[in-house]
Amino acid sequence: MISAWLLVLISISYISLLFLIAWAGDRHPGLYRNRLARTHVYGLSLAVYFTSWTFYGAVGRATQEGFGFLPIYLGPLLVFVFFAPLLRRIIYISKRNNSTSIADFIASRYGKSQLLAAMVAIFALIGSVPYIALQLKAIALGFNVLSSTGDTYQEISTAAWNDSAWYITLALTVFTVLFGTRHLESTEHHRGMIQAVAFESLIKLVAFVAVGLFVGYGLFNGFGDLFQKAAEADLIGTLTTDAIEAPAFLTQTLVAMLAIICLPRQFHVMVVENTDHRDFEVARWAMPIYLVIASAFVIPIAAGGLLHADMAGSDPDIVILQLPIRAGEQWLAVLAFLGGGSAAAAMVIVCSVAIATMVSNEIIMPGLLRFFRPRMNRRTDLSFLLLSIRRAAIFVVLLTAYGFYRMAGADYSLTAFGLLSFAAAAQFGPALVGGILWRRGNYTGAVWGLGLGFLIWCYTLLLPALAATGWTSAGFIENGLFGWHWARPTALFGSELDQTSHGILWSLGVNTGTYIFLSLVTRQRIREKIQIAAFFHESQPKAESAQHQSWQGEILTSDLQALTDRFMGEERSESIFRNYERRNAIRLHPHRPASSHLMKYIERQLASVIGASTARVVLESTLTGRDMQIEDVVSIVDEASQAMTFSRELLQSAIENISLGVSVVNHQQQLVVWNHRYLELFHYPKGFVRVGRPVEDLMRYNLTNANLSARRIDEIIEDRCSAMRDGKPMSYERQRPDGTVVRVDGSPIPGGGYVTTFQDITAMRRTEQALKETNIYLEQRVRERTQELQVINEQMLKAKSVAEQANQSKTRFLASASHDLLQPLNAARLFTSALSGKITDGEPKQLVEHIDSSLGAAEEIISTLLDISKLDAGALEPDISVFPVNDLLKHLATEFSAIAKDQELELHVVPSSAWVRSDAKLLRRVVQNFLSNAIRYTASGKILMGCRRMKGFLRIEVWDTGPGMSEEQLAHIFEEFRRFQHGRDKKGLGLGLAIVDRISGMLDHPVTVHSTQGKGSTFAVTVPRAPAEQVHASASKAGSNSRRVSSLGGLKVLCIDNDAAILQGMVALLSNWQCEVTAAESLESALNKLEGHKPDIILADYQLDDNRNGLDAMDGIREVLGAGIPGILITGYMAPEVREDAISRGYQVLYKPVKPAALRALVNKQLKQKR
Repeated sequence: MISAWLLVLISISYISLLFLIAWAGDRHPGLYRNRLARTHVYGLSLAVYFTSWTFYGAVGRATQEGFGFLPIYLGPLLVFVFFAPLLRRIIYISKRNNSTSIADFIASRYGKSQLLAAMVAIFALIGSVPYIALQLKAIALGFNVLSSTGDTYQEISTAAWNDSAWYITLALTVFTVLFGTRHLESTEHHRGMIQAVAFESLIKLVAFVAVGLFVGYGLFNGFGDLFQKAAEADLIGTLTTDAIEAPAFLTQTLVAMLAIICLPRQFHVMVVENTDHRDFEVARWAMPIYLVIASAFVIPIAAGGLLHADMAGSDPDIVILQLPIRAGEQWLAVLAFLGGGSAAAAMVIVCSVAIATMVSNEIIMPGLLRFFRPRMNRRTDLSFLLLSIRRAAIFVVLLTAYGFYRMAGADYSLTAFGLLSFAAAAQFGPALVGGILWRRGNYTGAVWGLGLGFLIWCYTLLLPALAATGWTSAGFIENGLFGWHWARPTALFGSELDQTSHGILWSLGVNTGTYIFLSLVTRQRIREKIQIAAFFHESQPKAESAQHQSWQGEILTSDLQALTDRFMGEERSESIFRNYERRNAIRLHPHRPASSHLMKYIERQLASVIGASTARVVLESTLTGRDMQIEDVVSIVDEASQAMTFSRELLQSAIENISLGVSVVNHQQQLVVWNHRYLELFHYPKGFVRVGRPVEDLMRYNLTNANLSARRIDEIIEDRCSAMRDGKPMSYERQRPDGTVVRVDGSPIPGGGYVTTFQDITAMRRTEQALKETNIYLEQRVRERTQELQVINEQMLKAKSVAEQANQSKTRFLASASHDLLQPLNAARLFTSALSGKITDGEPKQLVEHIDSSLGAAEEIISTLLDISKLDAGALEPDISVFPVNDLLKHLATEFSAIAKDQELELHVVPSSAWVRSDAKLLRRVVQNFLSNAIRYTASGKILMGCRRMKGFLRIEVWDTGPGMSEEQLAHIFEEFRRFQHGRDKKGLGLGLAIVDRISGMLDHPVTVHSTQGKGSTFAVTVPRAPAEQVHASASKAGSNSRRVSSLGGLKVLCIDNDAAILQGMVALLSNWQCEVTAAESLESALNKLEGHKPDIILADYQLDDNRNGLDAMDGIREVLGAGIPGILITGYMAPEVREDAISRGYQVLYKPVKPAALRALVNKQLKQKR
């Protein structure tokens, strides 16, 4: 026994989960975009057929009749395997007709008959109520069995609030209303509801298989042991074929085959909820597999129940629940309870939606339109009313089913409920299947066959069922109608069959026979023949083009929009009309007549809301004011005659409502049709225009006012009448004396006659003339403006040329300035370096160091000023490459670690394995400036340099513990000559960050600054990351090896420079290194001094006298003394083309002022490469 409150908690949790799944499916329909997921959801949703009857009742029936349970599985299996083309065709036709239910589908086949649709809806409601009651009974049965001792379930309480089925009904009603009526259009798929149904299908299959496996391997030692014990107990016959009767088996299989197509819920899920017809190709195999898996465990579970001694005499429908309870496996019992509940709930939800849709579309809405038309016409929006009707219908259907459940009591079995409803749904089979397979099936046969078949069903099946519940007298069942023994409901005409087979065969037989007979002896209406074409045309029909309408009516587009506004809401209506315009590439005008193509489109859209037959009635009766249902019984000739009359009226209406004047003459050139606009254009005298008037008289009257001679008038009339007789089209314009211009277009009519249209185009011609004059004026203005622009362009070109010349002059000035300014500094540094090598200690040593430091400061200031000028002039071109950032960090760490240590600061550098894309020298200049400022302005503490990885970028940061800056100072730190604080050395012009700002802008590397007064500052530059390159490692390694310093003693060096001071400094420096130096001011001087001796290396300045340069001088020495002499170009001119030229000739470049260490390292490198 399981606590009732625990079961309530589990049930509420499970229902909440279903709510969540349905809500997610409606709010997030992305699952339906995946075809694989969508097809599996669709396939599982078809298992809504697997109800509590198949979950509980199949096992119960198997305990009594053995294989007698198979028809409910076998019927659908045969249909999906052998009749899949029929199902595929039903889905295709339904999609093409926007069918909202099985009632709508059947009515569409037979001329969109409102009566037939209403009959199907009513019969489906009556037939489904017992089936829904079966599901409520099954859920209540499971709840009561698990919450009691497990032997039986409690009696139905007299008070509804004490009945668990009452609360189950309310919960299912709320769920169905929330997720089954969220959309107004029934053909908009209820994705959330279907996902919940698919989930329930999965749960019930898992639960059923779990109980089956538990019986086989939990209660017995496998299925072999189970059936061996059943054989020992002599139960094999009971479990197989002992109780099977062939007529009952075949009849029930036939009913199950029809039910899988005709059950309202099954039609709704399989056809209406189908998103893509290709999904059926997977579902046609998924459904049979599902049925086979489920049916495989029915007999084992039934055998387990029969072998359990404690279950003798108990209700066979609850065997699947009792077995786990008796074994003490409460979790399995709860799972079985959830499986049975899922089977029942899924059926109730989908069936309620399908029935409510049919009731609202085929019964209530037509009734409202028929009996309350004035009140309905006053409502501007019917969408809320339609939704309310559908929701109320769901409440009524479920409450009616609950009432039937209470009325039927506890003694009526699940199988009896199920077969009763299956037989009712099977009555739709002849009309549905016959309508698809047989062209001659007609409305009369369908209506009478369905009506008589359903009456027989009520007499032979429903009345005995009600008698079994005590609602009718059992004597009537035993004695027959009026005491006629041959009219007994269970044995008509003395037929000896079981009650179910008897009722099915008689009802279906009368239904089918009537349908065939009346279809053969009566004629089809013309509307039926139109619909038959849609049902029997397999290929996709060609839509009537919006540009080739067969007729136009007096119904305006605004009338159609007002109608859709009322039934579908303004927002949805607006969307429908916009979609039509987009698909057909046309513009709809509200006050123009609607085309037949548009009317058919609107009819299909209305059909998705109120059903096809109701939509037909609405369009024909509401818009045209005619009750078209009266014509349903007239002959083809009468209908064709009325259609011709109607077309003639439409033609006249169309002619009267167009803006053109129209006249039509017959083959005798006599006027037969005209419109009011024609009379307005020509101002004929009253009574002059009449039917039969010769067109020659009309032409003569019009030409008389044109101031033409009589002879000319006769010629014109003869020409035009001759063209009409010969059937030649004509088109011309005529300007009348009053200045108006009329365009005349004429075309012949097949079979004789001529139609002419007259259009007043005066306004158009005046507009054309105004446009021509405007065009002439605009052309003149364009010519003037073109001349002005040409003058301006010439001035701009001159200004551009002057600016380019100025920029070139500036670039040349910078190059000369950099050379001329750095020349004396270079000489001074060379002398101080040479002097420093000769003085080892004492006060002179300090003096030399001070001089060198001062020269370095001057060099830094001049270099900074030159850099600023070059950056502003755009003379500095970045050399972008990919390199590891760690090289830059290591070099800066080596350079500044000693300086930081001297200042008693801690410098920490965090290595990084990232590679970046930038100019290595310029980026080093930026970070070097950050580090030098940090050391200069940090009195004590630490300095940290490292990198942060970002998405695609690397941020190089320098942190210090200096005094920090205020917000006002941060706004000006990148301006020139700004120094807010003084560091230790008190040097600098305040240009460092200005250079950083210009370099970052040129490289597109953003620079950021964060500072807090009293705590410190952080400077950062963001650089693009790049993938690592393998070549760099080996190159770096080779480079590092080449930079090892070795002794230069005895090295023969040739120095070429036109500045004597620099030559003296270079000789002094190299002599300190024990080198043999030859100094020369030109190529000729060098060759003379060498006297044929080959130097080990050449050091040459770029700018020499007489417009010569050092590269040509080194080339000249190589030509005379040998091509393998290494050379180094020393220059203060930093143009990239000079560097590229030197490298291409095989020389290295060193920029002035020369640092001795750099010169020595480069000389070593050149010598090692030579070796």
